[in-house]
Amino acid sequence: MKIYPDNSFAIVESEKSAIIACAIITDSIWLSTCQLNGLFIEKAKILKGRKVILFPDLGGYEKWCKKAEEIKLFVECEIKVSTILENIATEVQRSKGLDIADYMIDELKTKTNQTLIHSHFTPELQLMIDENPTLLFLIDKIDLIEV
Repeated sequence: MKIYPDNSFAIVESEKSAIIACAIITDSIWLSTCQLNGLFIEKAKILKGRKVILFPDLGGYEKWCKKAEEIKLFVECEIKVSTILENIATEVQRSKGLDIADYMIDELKTKTNQTLIHSHFTPELQLMIDENPTLLFLIDKIDLIEV
């Protein structure tokens, strides 16, 4: 991928996580594998020469550590598996298999409750707009409505 050559790749399991994360953390290229077992060597070839961080859902850490090692054998890239969820998750969260987007949403809710933003959008969406004003342009340009 020649576009944004200095940006790292951040890879998550679900499309939901990739969409939410790219609106919040804009200095990475967010991709989804579409499932826990969706990360294949053939797909990983696009990672050549890039820094890559894998963000598995809770319960997928060990599997993605093995997959990262396999990818290193076939694709020349710097790849790591994030331990952030493993480090902060409770047993209840582990049993639910939460993902990085769930934590981002919770963080947004916490910040929003502290700042009491007044807007015609929900506090979560307003916080995303505040952090990435391009989102408001997108909402207005294609007449999106919040449901």
